[in-house]
Amino acid sequence: SHPTLPSPPPSNTLFLRLQDANWLAAAAPISENTVLWLLKPRPGVLQTLGTQGWALLAVTLLAGIAAAVLGWRLGVAWSRAREQLQEQERRLARAERVAVTGKLSASVIHEVRNPLAGIRMNAQLLADELHERGEDNQSLQLITREIDRIDLFLTGLSGLQSAPPDKTASTPLQPLLDELVLQMQGRCQHAGITIQTAFPPGLQNLLVHCTSGELRQVLLNLLVNACEAMPNGGNLLLAVEHSPECAILSVRDDGPGLSPDAGDVFAPFVSEKPHGSGLGLHICRQIAQRYGGSISCENVPGHGALFRLKFLLFRN
Repeated sequence: SHPTLPSPPPSNTLFLRLQDANWLAAAAPISENTVLWLLKPRPGVLQTLGTQGWALLAVTLLAGIAAAVLGWRLGVAWSRAREQLQEQERRLARAERVAVTGKLSASVIHEVRNPLAGIRMNAQLLADELHERGEDNQSLQLITREIDRIDLFLTGLSGLQSAPPDKTASTPLQPLLDELVLQMQGRCQHAGITIQTAFPPGLQNLLVHCTSGELRQVLLNLLVNACEAMPNGGNLLLAVEHSPECAILSVRDDGPGLSPDAGDVFAPFVSEKPHGSGLGLHICRQIAQRYGGSISCENVPGHGALFRLKFLLFRN
């Protein structure tokens, strides 16, 4: 509260103390009509103001900290919401591509399967005629197997492989791997690629829980991808390991490996090839998972990419 000032002091008075509840005052005449007043709060008032000032400072500091924490949490929430929105946009775009591809592939599969069935039937008839004459042509057998592989790919593309797997399906590893190595030999020689194998003893006794056609499709896809990753030549390793429960087949190349931003290479429509469809590895994973197996990939320093395929061993 403001003090009630007394009458101006006499001209011969230098200072006058004012006794007020909250204030001390002193006055000095400057001229006949002018007096200089000096006002000062009492010590108790100063102490009160000081205490309130520290309290105000503390409240201001706490409010600033609370605002900073709230701003940080809002920033984190906004960042998470933006990431979730971007992920939803990616999923929506992928779902739209799947829907469009599904509509297109239905008609394409129908048109491709009809001539393939005719080609396979004629190749089989020709092979039977040659067999009756005592002649066997490996090229015809290769044509038949390749048509079966294409048919399996079309089946996976159409989504028909969502049916339960055949519990009695089994494939001997040794003859299948030998056929695949022989089949890839010509392509690798032309590209300057050396095929190396690392098979354990007793491989001829291993039976894998998977159909022969589907296992051939998965391995051939991995081998072809490895060759395409080495256009200037290199080494291709096909190795097998096994435990009492499963067999692990690995394919390793000397290519540049997978790029850091490749993402999930087994997801549909994800491909690092300029003209790849992004469905080959996706179907490989579908086949492996249908039979209780798995597939994974990683970069090996100095050795390109390594794909591991695990299948359960077949038990009678």
